[in-house]
Amino acid sequence: MYEEFVVKQRIRRFGMAPGDVGGLPASYGWVEREQTGVAEYRVRRLEPVGCELPASGLERFVFAEKR
Repeated sequence: MYEEFVVKQRIRRFGMAPGDVGGLPASYGWVEREQTGVAEYRVRRLEPVGCELPASGLERFVFAEKR
């Protein structure tokens, strides 16, 4: 996977553990409210509006609000 996403396609720039995500938006004045994986995000957010978006199983989606 590293070869494909980092070396060939140059898609992935950095990564972090899901439990460490809250610190990144917090440093910009945001607070994490929800975090989901691809499968849950697809079912809860994309399918209800008829959107078919390809995503890697490595991706996480974070909902944050401005403080």
